[in-house]
Amino acid sequence: MPRTQPTRLQWLIVLAHIALALLYGAVNPPWEAHDETGHFAYVNHLVEERSLPDAYAEDKVLFDQSHQPPLYYLVAAALTFWANRSDGVQPEFNNFALDGTNRRGFRIMLRQPEEAFPWQGTILALHAARVVSALLTGLTVYLVASSANLIFGVGSTAALLSTAIAAFNPQVIFMGSMVNNDAMVTAMGAWVIYRVAHIAHGAAPTSPDAQNAARNVDFILLGLALGLAFLSKNNALGLIGFAGLALIFIARRAGWPTRELLGRGAFTLGAFAALALPYLGYNLARYGRLLTDRNPNNPILAAPTSVIGEGVWVSIRDAWLPQLFANTFRTFWGKFGWGNVGLPEWAYLAFAAFTLAGTIGCVIGYRRAGHALRTAILVWLMLGLSMMLLPLYRALFYQDPALMPGRYLMPALTAYASLLGFGWSVLIERWTAAAHKLTFALAAGLAAFALVVPFAFIWPRYQPGLIASGDNTALLTFGDLVQLVDATARTDFLPDREGMRHYARVKLTWRALRATDQHHAFSVSVLGRDHEVLGSIVVFPNLGNYPSTNWRAGDTFVDAYDILLEKPCARLPALGKLHVTVFPFEPLTTSRPISVTRVLPAMDGAGRVIAPIVGRFKIGEAPPFPVFWQPPLAYFDGIWLRDAQLPAQVRPGETVHIHLTYEMIHPTDRRGTAFLHLLDADGRLVAQDDHAPLNGEYPTDLWDAGECVRESFRLTIPPDARGTLRVATGFYAADGSRFETGAPDDVAFIGEIQIEAAASP
Repeated sequence: MPRTQPTRLQWLIVLAHIALALLYGAVNPPWEAHDETGHFAYVNHLVEERSLPDAYAEDKVLFDQSHQPPLYYLVAAALTFWANRSDGVQPEFNNFALDGTNRRGFRIMLRQPEEAFPWQGTILALHAARVVSALLTGLTVYLVASSANLIFGVGSTAALLSTAIAAFNPQVIFMGSMVNNDAMVTAMGAWVIYRVAHIAHGAAPTSPDAQNAARNVDFILLGLALGLAFLSKNNALGLIGFAGLALIFIARRAGWPTRELLGRGAFTLGAFAALALPYLGYNLARYGRLLTDRNPNNPILAAPTSVIGEGVWVSIRDAWLPQLFANTFRTFWGKFGWGNVGLPEWAYLAFAAFTLAGTIGCVIGYRRAGHALRTAILVWLMLGLSMMLLPLYRALFYQDPALMPGRYLMPALTAYASLLGFGWSVLIERWTAAAHKLTFALAAGLAAFALVVPFAFIWPRYQPGLIASGDNTALLTFGDLVQLVDATARTDFLPDREGMRHYARVKLTWRALRATDQHHAFSVSVLGRDHEVLGSIVVFPNLGNYPSTNWRAGDTFVDAYDILLEKPCARLPALGKLHVTVFPFEPLTTSRPISVTRVLPAMDGAGRVIAPIVGRFKIGEAPPFPVFWQPPLAYFDGIWLRDAQLPAQVRPGETVHIHLTYEMIHPTDRRGTAFLHLLDADGRLVAQDDHAPLNGEYPTDLWDAGECVRESFRLTIPPDARGTLRVATGFYAADGSRFETGAPDDVAFIGEIQIEAAASP
């Protein structure tokens, strides 16, 4: 059998990876990782109940994971059962953080006093489970090193670099620092490719015939590896497809007879079935289905081909397919927390250059490689592509680029790391005289960057913004709990998922007056003309990093908020002010509903209750593009109705004015006449005003995208009108055809007006 054991240097890299994973786990706060609340709850259920959780129970924990295959959780429970969990510490969900912008806090779970070192009880159990993950990703690096040694040769530059790339990828390290079954399926995926590499190596034309007797064992071990991967996470289905294709490919290149391939494949299938069938039978008996999912009616399982054609078309039409792969690349190399803590842009550019250079080197090296090495490279390419198929399908199905994160591809880590390692070894050995030194330097550089990441990019995100307490006079005092000491604001255009948008950048300085055992939240609204609310934000103190249950008297901290100015057709420019409130608010620990019971009174320096409005800043003109993410009151082809000002009551015979505000979303070449009709309870027309916008001075075919037009209508109520009048509006062209509204008769009903009853004589 060929030697594959890691060298001393590779063993050092494996141990360094485990040490880094433990460091990341110590630095990263509890629960601050993808669905860690649900994964840890699964482990706890096994420890406390000694049974698998009900995947479809009505009472769910936060980000429940009870639908997942059990292997990772069984291992973690077996190794952490000794930790006492009787303190009942539960994660407290930052209700406001998951808005997709990171502007309401990087902490998805609120800071808790129990986080402090030394860890005890539940927090100790969680960190112990993180150690299990670190050992699993350490096993992954060991298997990557063994596969690279088998293909490239023990001690080769390619093998060393492949090991270092896998070990010092910050995302792989972070996977080893959190409670998550990705660590297990990644390790099992590495074992699958190691077994496939053994088979490919034994099938090489230069392989001694004496190895043939050992190959049946490789097929059995491959089946066991696939079975354990399948028991780790559902995305291991990609590994099963890969293994079948790889065996067929290897058999064709080695010239195996079909009978021999089928016979050896039966060993793999049998070993896989021995592990997978009991689990599938359990699911079928308990749930009536072979596979479970977070959503019992998941259309991917129920009707997998129903919308995939449309999904592909939409992804191409809306040009978000590049965004999908860009997100996958970033999350493969480093996105932490719940995917909301990233690396700086220069780091991603550096990883992109590193990947491009490795790819170029791999192409060059493939052209010079022999038969066995070419087979291995092609097999790794097959693995890398296979692991992309399921998450890519899911992302297209749901039209969400975030559904193909890099961690879903990690079972193919051996393939990606080895291809890059081989590519870089080709470049180093071809164009560098001191190849040995440069190899060490490259591996050391990756390790150094991985060491910097937790201190430079993860730790700072979760630290309280405490500052020295000053003697500043408070602007507002909220009850006897907290004071607003200072407030500043300005506006700016900032990038987010919808492009460049208009934000108010607000800084508030707070000073706690006393400790409290109750959570409180802050609400900050940006006011424009006539106190019109242009945008608002609700957050926990210090964006979740320093909730009120952590306060001590005199604590002073600065909160920075980016508040989207999202009111469509706002009257700008304007003098901006801030409306600030403080109210008790309990974070979610279960699926119970959100409720707000009361708001703390705001007082000035003299103790008088006042309106909590502070600050003074200029809000400039809004950007010249439509606010298409806000649903309209009604729409007329490409024209959206944004605001309607109607009187609540009118008297018979009175003349009323109704004001409507339109926003042009998609410009049109049609000239429209706006109409506004009042209808009685029987649907009869009792009053109307039809006219071209601005009395014909500004026709609709001149409106630009994002432009807002305010229009007034004047109607006289008939003297005999009674009851309630319905208000209908729309547009029609010169030929009488109405602009489409999606409603019957292409009319939009926008409210009601009550007719005051006549006074008794």
